[in-house]
Parts: sequence; C-alpha cells; structure tokens
Amino acid sequence: LGPPGARALGLGGAFTAVADDSTAALANPAGLTNLTAPEVSVYVRYTDSDVLFLDPDAYNSALNANAGHTGKTFSDSSTDVSFASFVIPMEGVTFSGFYSNQLNFKGVQSAPDLYMDDIVRQDPGFPDYQNLDQYDNNNSLNAKVENIGLSAAFRFTDRLSGGLTVRHSSLNLKNQDTWRIDWWNDWETLMADDFFGPSNPDGFATMDQVREFLPVVNDTYIYNTAIDDKQTDLMLDLGLYYKGDQWSFGAVYHAGSKFTFDSQGSLSSNFSCNATNDGKADVCQYWVDLLTDQGAIDIFYPNSDPITNDVVIKLPAVVSLGAAFRPTDTWLLSFDANRVKYSSLNGPRSTTLGFLLDINQFALNGGFYDPSIPSIAVTEEIEDEWTFHFGAEKSFFFDSGVLRNLSVRGGAYTVEDHDGIVATDNDDIVWTVGLGTIWGKNEIGAKLFQVDLGASFADDVTNVVLSGIFRF
Repeated sequence: LGPPGARALGLGGAFTAVADDSTAALANPAGLTNLTAPEVSVYVRYTDSDVLFLDPDAYNSALNANAGHTGKTFSDSSTDVSFASFVIPMEGVTFSGFYSNQLNFKGVQSAPDLYMDDIVRQDPGFPDYQNLDQYDNNNSLNAKVENIGLSAAFRFTDRLSGGLTVRHSSLNLKNQDTWRIDWWNDWETLMADDFFGPSNPDGFATMDQVREFLPVVNDTYIYNTAIDDKQTDLMLDLGLYYKGDQWSFGAVYHAGSKFTFDSQGSLSSNFSCNATNDGKADVCQYWVDLLTDQGAIDIFYPNSDPITNDVVIKLPAVVSLGAAFRPTDTWLLSFDANRVKYSSLNGPRSTTLGFLLDINQFALNGGFYDPSIPSIAVTEEIEDEWTFHFGAEKSFFFDSGVLRNLSVRGGAYTVEDHDGIVATDNDDIVWTVGLGTIWGKNEIGAKLFQVDLGASFADDVTNVVLSGIFRF
C-alpha cells in the first residue's frame, strides 16, 4: 500500500534518509531526532484496490473441458485513519507513540464458476454419458493489519542518530472458500433412462428428459474452509540516520511478522429426492434405496466432521537504504533501495478443494482425463526482490502572512512480481504526486500546523493520503 504518510507518499516512498515527520517512527525511527517540537498528527488514507488471486477450485469447473478462470480479482475501496501519533522531543532523545493501519481490505468473489454439461446424445447406440454437473465457487476475504508502537531516537553526535521502534501488530482475518457441485455422478441420466427409456424408440432418455430429473434429485457436495480469528506478533525495527550539510543517509531493518491461524474445513454431501406428482420421485427413491441397501451412500456421499489445520501467514521483512540531497534550500531529492523478503510470503494455493488435485500437474487449458496433455506449471516460487523509490520536492517560502511555505512533490517507485502466479506479471512502476503547506506565524516558538496531501497511482492500487500535523 505504500507509506502511511502523505509527504512520504508524494516523494515516492523515498523517505528513509528524509524522515522528518512523525511517520519516521515507521520509515526510519532514527529520523525522529529531526523533530524539535512536540507534535500530534493524524493521517487519513483512501485506497481503491484490485487484488488478483489464484483460485484453483475454478479448475474443478473445467471437469472434462477447458480450464476455468483460475485467476480472479478481489476489489475494494476504503477510507481509514492510516496513522496517528504524538512526538515528545527531549535533550538528546525523542520519543513517539503511534497507531498505524497497514491494511484494511474486504472483498467477495461472488461471480460463480458455472459449468453445465450440455452434451447431446448423438448416437443412440453409444450414448454419451457426459457428466451433467454444475459447479460454483465463492471466495471472501476480510483482512485488517494494525500496529501500535513506541519509538525512541537517540542523538549520538550532532550528525548521527539511532532509533528503534517496537510494534505490536495484529492481523484480523476472515476468509471463506466454498466449492459446491450439484448433480454429481449423473444419477439423473440413469433415472431418466428408467422413466422415459421404455417409451423411446432407442430405449434411452433424451437430454431434455434427463433435465426433467434435475429438480427431483438432491445430489450435492459442498467443500468449505473458513478462518475467523485475530492473531498478534511483536516486532522490532532498527534505524540509523546521518545528516550532513547537503546530504543525509539512512538505513533501517523492518522486522517481518508471523501469524498462525486455525482453519476449519468440512465436507457435506447429500443424495435424496424431492416429491413430485408424476412418478419421477418414485424412480429417484428407488435409486436412493438401492444405494442405501448396498452401503454405497456413505461411499459416494461422505460427510466429515470439521477438520482444523494451522495456517501460517507471514509479512515480509524489509531492509531499506536511503540517501537524500538538498542542492539548495528549496530543493530536495531522495532515493531509497529496499530489499523485500518476499520469499517469506505464502504462495498461492494450488490444490483444489473438490478433487484434491494439484493444478500444476495438469495443463492450464488442457483436459481433465487426458494424460497426454503436457503439464503446465500454474504457480512459481516467490523470490526476494529489490524495489527502488525516487522523489523530488520543490518548496516556496513566504515571509508574510500565516502561510509559511508551499511544497510540490513528485516521485515513483517500482513493484516487483511477487504473487506466485506464472500467468500474471505484476511488475509495475507506481507514480506519486503531493502537495504540502505549513501554516503559522513566522517567528521562533510559534505554533505550526502542517497539511500534506499525497497520492499514488498503480495498475492495481490507488492511494490518497491527507495528513494534519500540529506542532506546539
């Protein structure tokens, strides 16, 4: 989502060696020594995002046909307080307490995978017993990552500072994945042959007659997995900051986090009949009784108690290196290089719920039963990557009135592919813009109010952050 601060966002996230507002607690805690007056701040963020994910259960919708849409998208927009803090500078040390909303996302993939076999029996002597099945798969996700933390920055010399941040991070996660198949095992065809076949010249029911049995038969499998839990972790961030006359440098280690959730999974299935007045229910009940007498119901239609599994979710650690250059009093140029440990992320699930197939073993657009079709990998290993951030700021200063300055910002940063899906490449360049003003009397010790606005624009995510900082 990018940095929580409006000024940092306007600078393309290149803030490690700038770190001169309250969000330094997250960007580089050592930079808090730049703040010489107590302050309170509130940041509000608007986010509009489209998150692509791999849905292996869509492959089940491709039974005996081309593969379904395994790539799906969650979409959401939200407005939240992204950051709030207070800062207390003291002799040689600066303290800060903060709250940050790192992620707040809700999405529902409500468009089902619908596949209904529409095969017509072309040769009565060799009836085509294709499955007459209907599949649908629905996904929902509600994830919120929040941090509450304390930071301290220490001035070692006039130019060198160190800092640390202790973050208590929580992940509130609600996720549900449901896969359903109706009309399984094609019993409707056998029943229709029993009911209509004797009256037909070829002894078989037509496909239209088979469909008349669809509302008669309850023939359903439902696979369901769900997570509804909140877990926490404690992390430590460490930073260094060097401020020269024109150059400044920063280095930070941001610890990753780890959350372990209980996932509840279950299977329920059913084979029964709905009442009708034309005798179809009697034929259906005959087959139900036959399978029951043979002890086959529990084999064909099993049900399971809830099964609990541990699901571990990790957020990556990041090492940030930054440099900032002030060629004049009115210009600022900044640069960051971040090494992101994407390899700690969970790869996309590649095993289907319904048939427990690994879709990597089958061609993405191939058939289900044909072993001659070469396998095509759908997922790939997620590797650590470097991301790069650039920013520039031009400030205009005013000697009279309450408007002390106006700053115009622009920047860009790179996003590297880290979704683990072979068919997609989410490499991107994110462009950012920003404005900032400081209001207050132009005198020493005057109370100041700073307002900043920043925005970033990517293919999948748009962010707008508005912040207010009061220094007293």
